[in-house]
This record gives sequence, structure tokens and C-alpha cells, in this order.
Amino acid sequence: MMGVLTAPEARIARAIGQAMFPREARGLPDGHDAHVVDYLDKLLALALPFERTQLRGLFQLFERSFMALHRQSLADADADVIAEFLRGWEESPTYSRRMIFEGLRSIYLMAWFGSDRVNAEVGVTAAPDPDAPMEFLRRVAAGVDEVRAAEEIRALPAPPRPNRFMGRPEGLFEYGDYRGDIRDNCDVVVVGSGPGGVIAALEMARAGRRVILVEAGPVARRADLSRDGGMTMTRLLWDSGMRTTRGNIIAPTMQARVLGGGTVINSAICLRATDAALESWAEDHGVEGLLGADLAPHFDAVEAFMGVRVVEDAVLGPRNRLFAEGAAAVGLQATPILRNEQGCLGSGGCLYGCRNGAKLSHDRRGVPELIEAGGRVYTSVQCDRVILRDGRAAGIEGFVVHPSTGQRSHTVRILARAVVLAAGVIATPTICQRSGLTRPAIGANLRMHPGTVVAGDFPEPVHPWSGATQGMHVLDLLPYGIKLEALWADPALMAFRMPGFGRPLKRALARYRHIATWDAWVSGDDSGGHVRQRRGAARPSIHYDLGMADLRRLQQATATLCEMFFAAGATKVYPGIHGLPPTLRGPDEVATLRTARIDVHAVPSGSNHIFGTMAMGADPDRSATASDGSVHGVDDLYVTDASLFPSTPGVNPMLTIWALAHKIGREIARRY
Repeated sequence: MMGVLTAPEARIARAIGQAMFPREARGLPDGHDAHVVDYLDKLLALALPFERTQLRGLFQLFERSFMALHRQSLADADADVIAEFLRGWEESPTYSRRMIFEGLRSIYLMAWFGSDRVNAEVGVTAAPDPDAPMEFLRRVAAGVDEVRAAEEIRALPAPPRPNRFMGRPEGLFEYGDYRGDIRDNCDVVVVGSGPGGVIAALEMARAGRRVILVEAGPVARRADLSRDGGMTMTRLLWDSGMRTTRGNIIAPTMQARVLGGGTVINSAICLRATDAALESWAEDHGVEGLLGADLAPHFDAVEAFMGVRVVEDAVLGPRNRLFAEGAAAVGLQATPILRNEQGCLGSGGCLYGCRNGAKLSHDRRGVPELIEAGGRVYTSVQCDRVILRDGRAAGIEGFVVHPSTGQRSHTVRILARAVVLAAGVIATPTICQRSGLTRPAIGANLRMHPGTVVAGDFPEPVHPWSGATQGMHVLDLLPYGIKLEALWADPALMAFRMPGFGRPLKRALARYRHIATWDAWVSGDDSGGHVRQRRGAARPSIHYDLGMADLRRLQQATATLCEMFFAAGATKVYPGIHGLPPTLRGPDEVATLRTARIDVHAVPSGSNHIFGTMAMGADPDRSATASDGSVHGVDDLYVTDASLFPSTPGVNPMLTIWALAHKIGREIARRY
């Protein structure tokens, strides 16, 4: 009995599942034995209503297309006929049809790998039990003697339940705490609990300011986290993990919707913005006081507070070591990555939340200290608009939203002397747009680090799920706008690099123990777009165009990763470039990839590093904010997230966001 799918939808989904993963006399489980339809039904139940409608529409799209060709339902057709039909989508000359097929294939990969039987037969080993006693006492950060519980905020007294008659409760509030509309006031209200929000809020609270932080997402405790990437994305990402850009490419981009924001759902990579990037901000945009020397004390402070340290050799695992070997063999130097963690077990689960409690995401480091300093944190509270009075920000209005359904309930109105927006590169400008701010620079200048992934098959088992999610990288190519990284994620998320479907895909996935994935991203200097909140639209419009120079960088980066794989001993490599061979079997074949003429639709690309939609600058006609984070033309309104960046920072962005938030948060505290 399905919970969401109707009986006809379930039959369609089952027929597609059997074509994706057909039954064989020998081999891995088929779609039926892997219970893919049951998984899809659960996934739909978790998805927000808008995304649930989109997913159901996907089944209907393929059903109607099939009926137009064959005059019968998918549910009644022979599996070979369905496979040929799907192959037409996969190999279509029309880019949008190929991308729609990839979306369908991705959710089926999630469903298939959601099966315990599949994981057992593929050989995916279980992660350490998060409830088992650890061999170490996780310290909050280097140099701090106090040992905190690895679970949640226990030492603080339980806060009173807020309601419209409350005074000023202190603590952490969750959806079940709310009994009515929220009316509150403070010195500064901060929107967003990611790297920009928490650090700024903490600096202001420690300076004695009354601070309220609101977060649209829920609290994700260790018991709530899962190694199932599909379910995690659906629960903890904006738009149920289905957010994509439009423009000359369709690129997935993921933003966290959870207490701690992107610090919960990331690989914890910490790098300072390059001097070249900071100098370009000054020279090209008139940004003042943010050169390397200016930010150095703020980098120092947040690195110490967040426990930034190099990945330990013991948790690298084979995948990261092979990456380093491959880099050295082609004349590049791989170095261990700096991350904010204490006591990593090398479980490879960073991208869906650290179940071991080792990653120092803001729910574990930052929010507890904010509450101890007197701050209040409201989760499941979505900011809709900034209250504007006589040219100044006077607070925020929003709604309490259900953690799973997104349904709005109680209204929220928080008055403040100043408002800080740190809701992210998509949400911050759209909040401003809904608030009536119409400057052209608000929502413009969307920048990304476009990235791609390459997979390689090795003769010996790699056990790619073991070891730090991202433990090694190559920085040698940064001057050319290219960064290379070792990578791992949920098996279903990484399997999308494997080409095809049906029996060939199952045979490739049977080698999963032998497969490693590495990624590359490029500067994005020649690409861009914008974000707009259309009146009446359920989701913001995200437009992004990939430039030809960035396409060439992606092409060269892909070729370099292929060379590294072969140099490290891989026998097959999957580059994933449309129009070229899906499988390379030797280093001699890489030359064709490097010199081929390809268009922007050939390289599958996405990015979770996004910037620029509230860009800093001296000219109010060309920028949305000043160098101190204040929004041009509005008093008492500030921004402290990556939307401030006028261009890309040259490296992974989190540490630079922290440094800016640390600096701006201190300046705001002095003013208010």
C-alpha cells in the first residue's frame, strides 16, 4: 500500500524501475527486489508539496511521452521497449531532454542504493555506530580545555515555551515549542544560522548586545542523520534538494535548510581567500579594508574558534591516497585539506551531516556559545521580509514553518535596532526583493564555482566510502582558475557519474568497491547570472550562464583528473562528457578529451559554492552593499554571508565568510 503514489503511478514507477535495474539470472538485485517503488514513495512523502508535485509530474511526463509513441502505458509495456524509449531520452540531441532523464535516473539510483540488500551485495560497509562510545573525547576546538557533550545542548536549562505573551526567553526553540504568534524585540536580529549568521551573532552577543537568530530549518540531531543521501537532501536542503539554475545550463545547487546551515552539509574545507581575489575586490569594485593583512586577525580568530586543522594521515583512506599518488605522477602536488573538526573517524559522511559528532558545524560550535552569551535561537522560523520604516530596517516578519511540510502556522514579528541578513546567496536577495528594495544590484552578479566529477575503476578494492570525505586537494592550478579535490558522498549521489542504465549500469555498479570519485571546480570568472523573486512564484528564479572560458577550464580539469586516475592505476575512467566516449580505457584516450570541441551542454556541472548577489562595492549603482556589509540606501540593514563577495574568492568560501562575519559582527556591535 503506497502512502503518496497512486496505484497507476506506482505501476509506472515500477515499470521504469525494472528498465533501470532489470532482473538477471545472476547479478545485483533488480528494481523489484530492491524495493525502489517503496523508496520513491517515502521520498515523495518527505518532499515539500511543490517538489512532490514536480516529482509526480516527472512520472506523468514519461508516461505521456511513451503513450504518444507506443499507444500504451509504460506499466503495460515490455521492459525492452521501455529501455529503448529511455535510451532515446538519455541520448537525445536536445539538452533539456537529457537533463530530465538524468533527473529521473538520479532518483532511481537513490532508490536502488536505498536498499540494504543492494548495499550488502555491492559491499558498502556500515559507518561506525554514532551511539557507540568514541575512543576520544571531542573537544570543542584546539586550545579549549572544556569538553562538551557530543550530542546536543544539554548543559543549558530548558527554555520556557515561547508564545505571544512571552517576555525575553533565552535558549533554543524548536517547532514543537511554539504555541502562538511570536512577538519579540532585541538589539540585532540575524537571519540564517550558516557561517555568516552564527559568527556575526556570536560576536555581537559577546559584546553584550541582545541578539536573536532565526533559522528556517529544523535542528538535526545525530539520531536524525542518515547515510542515505536522498532522504537527507530531501529533509535538510532547500527545495527538497531539487534546486537548479536556469540559463544556458541546468545546474544543481544545494543550500542547507537546517540549524547550522551549510556547515552541517559540507566537507568542512577551510581555506583563506587568495590575495589575488581580495586585491581584485579592492581594485575592481572599490572594496576597502578587506585585503589579506586586514582580514588576517579575523582569519586567525575564527580558525582558532572553529578548530581548523589539517586532515590526519590516519583518516585519509585509499581514495585520498590514490588521489595524491595520481597527482604526483602527473607533476602536481596534492596536499592535505584543512577542516573544522575534532576527532574525525574517516566515515566519509560529511555531506549528509556528521553522525560521529566530529565535524564542528555550527549546531555544535557556535550556537551553544551564542546561547551561553545570552542569544536566543528560533528554528523553523522563515523570514519573509524586512520591516522598513523611514529608510531604515526596524525588524523582520515571517512565519513558523513545519520542518517537514513547510506549512506556515504562526506569524513572527521581531523588532530590532538592526537587521543582519545571512540567509544565503539565494535567500538574502529575495528577502530584500520581497521587502520592496528595488536596486538593480540586489540579486544581480550571481557567481559560482562550476564543478564536475570524474570516476575511476581500480583493479584492487578502494572502499571509497572509507576515509575523510575530502582529504586531499591540488592547489597548483589555482592561478589558472582550477582546483582539484578528492571526493566522496552517498553511493547514489556518486553513481550518477557511471554512464547508462539497465544491465551495463548494474555491471559497472557491481565494481563499486573499486571505484573512486574525484572532482574539479573552476573559478567561474567568466560566468554569471542573477536571482529574482517573481511575484506569486513558489520558488525564486535562479539564472546562470556558463561562459566559454570556464567551460574550457572544466574540460582541461576533467582531462587532468582522467590522467591522474590512469597514473594512479585505474583501468577505466568515466569522464561524463556528452558526445565523447563514456568510458576511457587508457591514458592515450585522454588527449582526444582535452582537444575536443564541446559546448556548454557537454559537461555536467553544478555548484554549491555560490556568491555575489548582494555584492560589496563603492558604487551604489553597481553594488548592493558597502565594504562594512551595510546595504546601500537602507540604514541599519547588513549582510554577512557569501552574497557579499563581488567575485569568487578563489578557494572554498566558508573560512572567508567566517572572517567577514567576524569583522562585520564586531563593527555592528560597536554601533549598536
